[in-house]
Amino acid sequence: MRDFRLAAILLPPLAWGALCVAQQTPISKTDDNIDECMISYAGPADQFDCGLDKLNNAYVFVGTISAVHPAPEKEKSVEIVPNEVFLGEPGHSITALTSQGSCFEHLEPGQQWLFSLRNADGNALLAYNDQSSAPVSEMSSHLETLRRLKNLVGTGLLRGRVLRELFASSSDDDDGSKKEDANAVPGAHITVVRESDQATFSAVSDKDGSYEFQPLPVGDYEVEVDPIGSFHPVGSFADIKEGECRELILSNSSEARISGHVRWPDGKPAIKADVLLVDADGSRVNIQTTNEEGSFDFSGWEPGSYIVGARRSGAPKLKVGACGGAGCADDLPADLYYFGNTALRNAALVIKLGVDERRDDVEIVLPATEPKTRP
Repeated sequence: MRDFRLAAILLPPLAWGALCVAQQTPISKTDDNIDECMISYAGPADQFDCGLDKLNNAYVFVGTISAVHPAPEKEKSVEIVPNEVFLGEPGHSITALTSQGSCFEHLEPGQQWLFSLRNADGNALLAYNDQSSAPVSEMSSHLETLRRLKNLVGTGLLRGRVLRELFASSSDDDDGSKKEDANAVPGAHITVVRESDQATFSAVSDKDGSYEFQPLPVGDYEVEVDPIGSFHPVGSFADIKEGECRELILSNSSEARISGHVRWPDGKPAIKADVLLVDADGSRVNIQTTNEEGSFDFSGWEPGSYIVGARRSGAPKLKVGACGGAGCADDLPADLYYFGNTALRNAALVIKLGVDERRDDVEIVLPATEPKTRP
């Protein structure tokens, strides 16, 4: 059976919907359009299409710009002559309309680009925010991959990186050169097993944590990484299709958990009660609601020190949501009752979680009347 706990799930469950993976601003943009030309990437970032991206693209090809004309709403109409086609049938000439045209400052006739165009209402769309179209000189690596994919028969590519933390940022030296990436995991042994016949293939990550398998036969694969010391990445899966490229980031994921129940003094479950998991230093708060059995489950947590509080269902709506940062827990309401039978946050029992440790015995009994002492 597949394990669908992808390596990207490193964040608390309630933070998932608001996840912003990265944000960058092209340095060539002026103050007049710097906000418009912000590039935002959001959502899961552990597995993606490193080839044609057929789900989003209608056309992928190398083409020469023959003309650029102004279009309504500050957009541009770009006439392109395709030279080398990888996806779709653009014909001998195709016209694409830009999205965020003012951000395309250097679209000029005679330039050769690798274009990845979407289809919008029957028209080819050159979207700036996609960041998948650029001059050929900037896309040499991706262009090489696309050319490899055209020659694959019955196989596809699987590549990626092995990282200690999925969302850790890398830094540069003062001269602009890249520092050695401490987040990368070199020498990791990655194994894939095809589900249909249990055929096994392996690869080893290099000094940058990067790996790539020889072209794999089409099929569904289980993906595992051998543990290295305290590094225990969660297994994943890959669906390999002919002539396509799959990139998979494999990363550490804690299996630590804090779970238990919230009850009333008579032993009945406190249904739909708010349960707050708070870092012991007050720097992060996460919230769940108990189920019909009064239970809660904070899974996939990192090692650390935590306290747990609960409040009755129907209490006034919380002013603080799931949050992080200094002073995050300062505005918690007075009607919280903490593990350790106290209404005082600084008197609550502290739960110290080790790597992959599970505490499933956290029981909170709400008082018959709400506490009046502010934490």
